[in-house]
Amino acid sequence: HDGYNNEFHQNTNSDHAVTYNGISILENYSAAYLFRILRKKECNIFARLSDEEMTKMRSRLIDLILDTDAKNHYMLMTRFKHGMEMKKLSR
Repeated sequence: HDGYNNEFHQNTNSDHAVTYNGISILENYSAAYLFRILRKKECNIFARLSDEEMTKMRSRLIDLILDTDAKNHYMLMTRFKHGMEMKKLSR
């Protein structure tokens, strides 16, 4: 993380903004960086997973990281609240 926020990267058309198409720039950078680290044998805590399990884990980890983008906070909270209301109604 270079100390700048997504808005800065977007407004300056930085290399990160171009690489990640201006979408959740730092979050996409972090996800990509995580998987670069995991390519190192000594760092791959998921080495025992099958290819299928790793595909699912990768997808989940990417979703979790992308969900940390504050720009998506309102949408995520709306979904969460809706889910909680549906749970109450199903009792």
